[in-house]
Amino acid sequence: MTGRRDRYGDVIEDADEHTCDQGWVERPDGRVAHCPSCTTLSAPALPRALPQPKLTEAHWQARIIDLAELRGWKHFHPYSSRRSTPGWPDLVLVRDGRLIFAELKTDTGRVTADQQTWLAQLAAVPFIEVHVWRPADWPNVMAALR
Repeated sequence: MTGRRDRYGDVIEDADEHTCDQGWVERPDGRVAHCPSCTTLSAPALPRALPQPKLTEAHWQARIIDLAELRGWKHFHPYSSRRSTPGWPDLVLVRDGRLIFAELKTDTGRVTADQQTWLAQLAAVPFIEVHVWRPADWPNVMAALR
C-alpha cells in the first residue's frame, strides 16, 4: 500500500471531503492524528483564553478594602452615596499619620465634574494623598497601601 503516512507511519487515504476537529481526526484504532486534508493547522490548536469578566466598581472597592484591612488601614466608605454630598470620594483610608482619599472607577468609568472638584480641593491640602484608582492601577494601589 502506498500513499501519504501520518505521524505514526500508517497510510492515510486521500478524501475530497473530510471532517476534523480543529485539525485533528480520530483514526479507526481510536488514536488521534493530524488531519491530512486540513492545511490550516500544522500543530494542535491551543485553547483560547477565557474572557475575563469586567470588574465592577463594587468588586474593585471590595478588593481594595480587603488589602487595606490586611495591611492595617482604617477605612470609611459612605454606604449610600445618594444622601452624600455629590462628588465626595468613594474611600477614605488612614494609618500611621497618612490620609488617603480615593475615587474608584472601572476601566471605563469617568470622573464627574463634582468629583474632579473635590479631588482638586483635597489634593491642595498638605500631607493628604488623593488618587483615582482603576483596576489597571492595582500595582499602584499595592504600593500606596504598603
